[in-house]
Amino acid sequence: MKRFMAILLAGMLSLSAAVPSFAAVATNAGKWAKPSIEFAYQQGLLTEADLQKAKSPMTRKDFCKMVMRFLNVITGKEWKAAGKTPFTDCDDADVTAAYELGIIGGTDPGIFEPNSTLTREQMVTMLYGYAGRDEQLYGSDGALASYQDQASVSDWAREAMAWAVSTGVITGTSTTTLAPQKIGTRAEVATVLMQFCEQ
Repeated sequence: MKRFMAILLAGMLSLSAAVPSFAAVATNAGKWAKPSIEFAYQQGLLTEADLQKAKSPMTRKDFCKMVMRFLNVITGKEWKAAGKTPFTDCDDADVTAAYELGIIGGTDPGIFEPNSTLTREQMVTMLYGYAGRDEQLYGSDGALASYQDQASVSDWAREAMAWAVSTGVITGTSTTTLAPQKIGTRAEVATVLMQFCEQ
């Protein structure tokens, strides 16, 4: 993933447009989020409107849109859906493209629930699906052992969460809390994507 970071940093250095003040980010999401929000904004992953609601929950559809913009940047290619949506409740092109790339799946056969909020474990599972397309991924279940709430990680997300924690793609909300069921905010998604690039 480090080669992707090099591409992204080169793009950031080439930007000539003025970057808006990020004071609102520190206020709305905390100082910890400022670097990742700046990163996401400069890459076009977040809009100026998003900066004002950095603590707002992200829906499953919005996450797909953000991830597809992210893939366009890191690969230099515009990804588009090749076929029809497999979902009866969502006909969004980015969702279909993400499905075709193996990034996302439904919550039930034919159902995506686009407007449902995204949990932290769903977020890393989607990234795990993408990253595992071209290489074998590893993550020891022991990486979760230091978190007192590790038992609350869903069975279907455990392998992805172990990988994400092992590689530093995601960190706990505290030294002892992983919060896999917590709803992901725009600030958290931006942070995870930045850390994903750094691996």
